[in-house]
Amino acid sequence: MRIIRRPRIIVVAAAALLATGVAVPASAAPATPVIHQLGALPGYVSSVATAVDNAGIAVGYATNGDFSTTAVKWSVTGTAIDLGTLPGDTYSAATGINDRGEIVGYSGNSAIYNEHAVEWNAQGVIKDLGASPGQLSISDAYGINDRGEVVGSDQTASRTTTATRWSAAGTIDNFGLPVVDSVGDTTVSAVNDRGQMAGLHTIVHGRPTPARWSAGGTYQALPLFPDTGGYDGQANAINNAGTVVGMVATQGFHVPHAVSWDRNNTLTDLGTLPGGNSSAANGINDLGEVVGSSADATGFSHGTTWNRAGTIAALLELSGGTNGEALAVSDTGFIVGDDTDANGNQVAVLWY
Repeated sequence: MRIIRRPRIIVVAAAALLATGVAVPASAAPATPVIHQLGALPGYVSSVATAVDNAGIAVGYATNGDFSTTAVKWSVTGTAIDLGTLPGDTYSAATGINDRGEIVGYSGNSAIYNEHAVEWNAQGVIKDLGASPGQLSISDAYGINDRGEVVGSDQTASRTTTATRWSAAGTIDNFGLPVVDSVGDTTVSAVNDRGQMAGLHTIVHGRPTPARWSAGGTYQALPLFPDTGGYDGQANAINNAGTVVGMVATQGFHVPHAVSWDRNNTLTDLGTLPGGNSSAANGINDLGEVVGSSADATGFSHGTTWNRAGTIAALLELSGGTNGEALAVSDTGFIVGDDTDANGNQVAVLWY
């Protein structure tokens, strides 16, 4: 997964960034990371970077004028590479990358409502991960660890979404739920290098609750704030210490706040930027550094970080930018997400 430290690789990445004029400190990332707009694909009007490895290689997707997406990989110099789709498909997106250069996401055909979890190897060759026997031919991959385990979801014949794991050898597992919660959709969003997973379980009228799974597939609902009705939250990421981050509705107001759950499932409200009323935590690294987004007093959303002590700070924005979010962070200090440019377009960015 993107949270393993590899100092030798980061030295190479830093050298490459310096050669292209992107300033990288010799030792550590600056206290306020500098924002860099990642390269665009010809013919595509917007982009989002969803994940990053310790070498600074980012992945995500770009969207054209017809609102069709294609999976993208950005080199350490910020050059965009179109990863393409499965043969016959019309769209794709990349959602995760590990330190072996393996990328996961999905590829689909909008004309026939067909979507498959896929993996691109380090050379960019795409592979269909498929779905569980007896399931519909619809699946999605959202995360991959350094052992090559992939997580996401697939759909049953009744169109119930089921938490799914693909082993490095290609074996597919679906995870059950406690009898009392035996209905509803489940999705795994992330997996750490110990095989522990985090995601969500939709139980009441399409409203989600955050969850974690052990490496053996045992389900555990994560606690929420009081007075939320027992739902409204999701888990987005997990690090190797077992700390999970995501968002939960606040007491009485039902607006999201960024939160963390430690390995004992203790819930901590990470708060918002001054004057803001909502936030979300999207990524965490092995150092305990968290990234996400928060509204401020103006109502605009900004990419944010929380340090190990829980102190929140807004990330820098592009000139003229008004809305942004951070989606992932590596142990080596690379942060990726999106921001708006001066023309109001959503563009992929990297902070370092």
